[in-house]
Amino acid sequence: TVTVIGNTAFGYSSNLSQVEFGENVEEIGDHAFRKCGKITKIELKDKVTKIGVASFAECTELSDVKLPKSLEVMYAHAFYNCDKITEIEIPKSLVKTETAYIYEYAGGHVHGPFYGCDGLKNITFEKGITTIAKGLFANCPAITEITIPETIIEICDYAFENCDNLLVLDIPDNVEKFDISAVENCDNITVICNYGSPFHISTIENNVSVKLKTYKYDDYSDLAIESDCNYAVDYNALNVNGCVKVNVDYNIKEDIFLDSKNRMIIFYIPENSRIYEEQIRVNGEFCYDYTIDGRKLIIDVTEANGDISFGFAPNSVESLSTAAIYQYQLDGKVQKELLGFDNSSRSLLTIETNTTTSKPSIMVQGLGSTSIPVDLYIDDEFQTTVTTLKTGKYQAELSLPSVENGKNYTIKAVNANDETQTTEVNVLYTTAIPEMTEFKLYYNNHSDTMIDLMNAKSSPRISFNPEIPFTFVTDFTNDETINNVYIVSTRNNERKIIEAEYNENTGQYIASGYFDESNHSYVPGKLSVEYNVKQEEVKVGQEFDWEARYTETSDDLKKTQVSMIENSGNNTSYRFDFSDVSADLAGVSIDMAISQLDAADGTDVGEWLGIFKDTFDVSAMLIPGLDDSKYLFASDRSSTEAVIIIAKEGLELVDGAVKLTLKLNPTGSYTKLSDLSPYLGVLAKGASTASEIYDFYQDKEALINEIYQTPGITDKSEAVRRAEALFEDQKNYTIMMALLPLLAASFGVTAPVALVFSGMLEMIGSTSTYFWEMRTYCIKNGYDIYGIDWKIDPSGYVYEAVENNRLEGVKTTAYYKENLEDTEAILWDASEYEQMNPLYTDSEGRYAWDVPEGYWQVKYEKEGYETVYSEWLPVPPPQTEVNIGMISKEKPMVENISVYADYVNIVFSKYMKPETISSIKITDDKGNNIPYILEYDQSKVNPEGVNYAKEYVLRFTNNQLLTPGSTCNIAMDETLRSYADISIDSYNQILLVNKNTEIVTTDNVDIKMGDSIFVPVQVINLTDDYSISVSSDSDEIVSISNVSIDGFTINANMYGKVDITITIPETELRKVITVFVGKVTEDVNILPTIVIDQSAYILNVNDTIEITPKVYPKANVSGKWSILSGEKIISINGNNIKANKAGEAVIRYTLDEYEDIYVDCKIIVKSEYLLGDVNNDNLINYSDAVILLQADSKLIELTELQKSVADVNKDKIVDYNDAVQILRYDAGIITGFE
Repeated sequence: TVTVIGNTAFGYSSNLSQVEFGENVEEIGDHAFRKCGKITKIELKDKVTKIGVASFAECTELSDVKLPKSLEVMYAHAFYNCDKITEIEIPKSLVKTETAYIYEYAGGHVHGPFYGCDGLKNITFEKGITTIAKGLFANCPAITEITIPETIIEICDYAFENCDNLLVLDIPDNVEKFDISAVENCDNITVICNYGSPFHISTIENNVSVKLKTYKYDDYSDLAIESDCNYAVDYNALNVNGCVKVNVDYNIKEDIFLDSKNRMIIFYIPENSRIYEEQIRVNGEFCYDYTIDGRKLIIDVTEANGDISFGFAPNSVESLSTAAIYQYQLDGKVQKELLGFDNSSRSLLTIETNTTTSKPSIMVQGLGSTSIPVDLYIDDEFQTTVTTLKTGKYQAELSLPSVENGKNYTIKAVNANDETQTTEVNVLYTTAIPEMTEFKLYYNNHSDTMIDLMNAKSSPRISFNPEIPFTFVTDFTNDETINNVYIVSTRNNERKIIEAEYNENTGQYIASGYFDESNHSYVPGKLSVEYNVKQEEVKVGQEFDWEARYTETSDDLKKTQVSMIENSGNNTSYRFDFSDVSADLAGVSIDMAISQLDAADGTDVGEWLGIFKDTFDVSAMLIPGLDDSKYLFASDRSSTEAVIIIAKEGLELVDGAVKLTLKLNPTGSYTKLSDLSPYLGVLAKGASTASEIYDFYQDKEALINEIYQTPGITDKSEAVRRAEALFEDQKNYTIMMALLPLLAASFGVTAPVALVFSGMLEMIGSTSTYFWEMRTYCIKNGYDIYGIDWKIDPSGYVYEAVENNRLEGVKTTAYYKENLEDTEAILWDASEYEQMNPLYTDSEGRYAWDVPEGYWQVKYEKEGYETVYSEWLPVPPPQTEVNIGMISKEKPMVENISVYADYVNIVFSKYMKPETISSIKITDDKGNNIPYILEYDQSKVNPEGVNYAKEYVLRFTNNQLLTPGSTCNIAMDETLRSYADISIDSYNQILLVNKNTEIVTTDNVDIKMGDSIFVPVQVINLTDDYSISVSSDSDEIVSISNVSIDGFTINANMYGKVDITITIPETELRKVITVFVGKVTEDVNILPTIVIDQSAYILNVNDTIEITPKVYPKANVSGKWSILSGEKIISINGNNIKANKAGEAVIRYTLDEYEDIYVDCKIIVKSEYLLGDVNNDNLINYSDAVILLQADSKLIELTELQKSVADVNKDKIVDYNDAVQILRYDAGIITGFE
């Protein structure tokens, strides 16, 4: 019985015209009937589950095809170029969406089973079908319409790609899964659906544009939301301040609300828009509990009804769709209902720029309708025309005309196609303000991750590590005016700060540390830089140059008519009539009344103020005067009147107090003083004294938002009250700033009026200081909020041989599968998620992405290394420790060898197998083998626990030493192998035996950021000409200069900890210094170092040797020798060591003033003979073996001393076995006697 028709079974049978399939056939193999050009009909029985790749491809006469109702999978090109097929019915069994039948070639188009079926037009589906499989009808150009069954739940990727003539796709309500790639390159298509259907909600979630057939739910009976829910989007403010307001009033059915859980409202806004977190309100209250995830704002719902509002700034006008979805869980199932959807088209025009500048040119940008000309003006003078991009963005640099310090400029944008559409912004030019020119984040030990936050085109993505502090570098123009700088993180409307310090060397402000010292796992939110400027104190009674102010006043404002309307005793009143200033101000006037209170009123100032406070809601506080006394200042206001009083503290009224009243005579649109204040401020033109001195807040709402965001402000009600008073005083100040120059020109400014003005200015400054004590001032521009996406998966590090030997520069590439059983992996397009793929590992070998759900594999590539793949990893859960070892294909090499009296130090280029190192052969200058044992770091292992090392010490044994100044030979052969089992090339070198050498310097340096300090260095016992090399692990933290053999200079650039490595080229000498850059510089403290020429000596019995230690850098520090072991072997007298009997001893030299600083030395005392040196010629070779063989043959007789050294195998018998051991030693087969 045939169940499978094999691959190419009948393929290319050009005369085959008819095929009948048996009842038991289950699979049609790849190319099984390819190019059977005479077949016209195919009818597959209902057992067939698979049609393979190109099974019926290029059957050019095939027109009648019946697919089996059992079909589960159909592979790419199954009916390729079968142009005569005009209709097909898709069975409901075809539900799998494996990528195996999708081939991406020929211009990158997806190739499905009907690719090239140019005649396929009529599509029907078996009743009950739920899935339109992936790429099913891709590249079928004859399809012009298709009816999607109501039972369809999922339309998979690329289902209708390149169906150029498909005009309408009407999606049933039940479709829950739909990828926009399903209609990719269908340029003429319109996708339509019903409002609030699962499909419509899916398109909102996936940012797919659709056309609605309906605009609200027809029936709310089966929904949790009530019909009175309201969703509103206000674009009016966008033209003014670049902000779109969103508000939803929701009402949930009480019974469903109580029975459900995990309730939330999810707002969707345009891609890459910025949400103004400070504007998020729930039932009018400031909101702290919310989540921002890309274009989603998620707020938990705790009450059955309420309202939520927030604002956002769109990044383009390509798509301004917004929506709100109510999501909840009921009876174990997640339900989603649409609270509101807005995709209406609208015309808009915005303009943004810094509202203050110290530069003669400014950059303006904004949004408008697509591809429209925008005319830009400065003070109504045309400057240039720019055209908006496809995204609606425009940008231009404008030069300010006639630059004057303190001058205000009005920048206006006009839609050249519709001149009624305009928007403008005011810019103040002043040389006094600082402007930020640099804002960078250094992370992962600074040198690995540097993010230029000011110039990042999108939110940078960084691997978060709670053990690594943050370091920020900022730079400003006019930094001499700055008092304090802070880096601020705002997450969920809570602000945390790191204070920055000024680095005089670099002229930058640097902040380093954690935003939350009690919780290093705190992940930063939106970042901003905030500062306050140095303040010039204003005191009551201070004089001002009103004539100069009048000169700066605009010509229009000078048209104000000033008249005195009362002058009786202590009361004087003036009227300022603005009718001639402009038509808008016709009939508008302000009366200014000044009253000087004195004893005639019959009360003292304190009682008078008490009466005033009882009558009005007054703000009052003590402020300083010129004569170091205090003045009591109080103010109150209504919509049309402001009252200010000022009096010297503790005085009776006979010494005077002043009351000033500003009263608006309302008319037309100006009914409140606050209405007139901004208009007069613009007309006043000149530099604002208060702005110069106190850096006024320009946005009351922003200040109040920051009050709620700042944990340090505990009494928020009081802070809000002061904020309200501050802004009212600012308005009054603005009015007086406009009026007083006019008064001075007409009548002069009297002392009482000047007293009130300076008091008001000090009052504003005192209130501003109140806020500064609890928070800082934001930089005044629209581009100071910076976001970072912190990545957690897949992430890990790449290493070679052992886990702490990290590899930098490894190319890591992520691949994706939707299902683990899929046979083809997809190269992940990370650009869709504003990430990069591939990545390259940093100096810690680390890499990281933040990926969507699915199965993921990472490919690792580096030149000279074998390519490696990770396993397929499911996400979720997060995959944060994907650590991979790579294997080098390079041959290991000897990097350095140094020989000393009692050991050899060897450094290899690769990690080596320790068991192969023992084949190294060492011989002295007489050809004698030197036995040794291996010493190496056994802590470095791979994940399987196997130990490898790069550096080895070959410590001499069997009482063998070399004499400094002599030579020895080091030989290696191909038995030495790296961890990768690669042999080393043969090596044979004669090397000089050195005295002990050492680099003497400090171990640690503590230095203040911005300081420099010289670190002295001494290299001991290195006689040849040499140089030193010094490197910093992070030049951003500490840079090195002035390197010489005497030392080098450390320059502390920013906070942090860094290792400085000192090396002597062509030697193994290496010294690591740890530098801590903090707030204090301490003197470089170099502890004494003791150096002796050799670490071991050999003496004969009764010999004496002088061992004089050298102490650096303090040569005058004394110490003494002591015996640690072998008290009977040797004796000590000062620096003289005497050998008393054969054996080994260890002595220690300890400094008198530093008990923990010492050096040890081994003393080997031998008898007249060495073990194995039977003929006492100081060599152990074949001559000694010959003597033993002669003795064993009774040809000669050994002395007792010869017998004691001849028993090398320690069996207490001297015979030929001892001779054999000596011969083996002489041949290098063994390295010593046990």
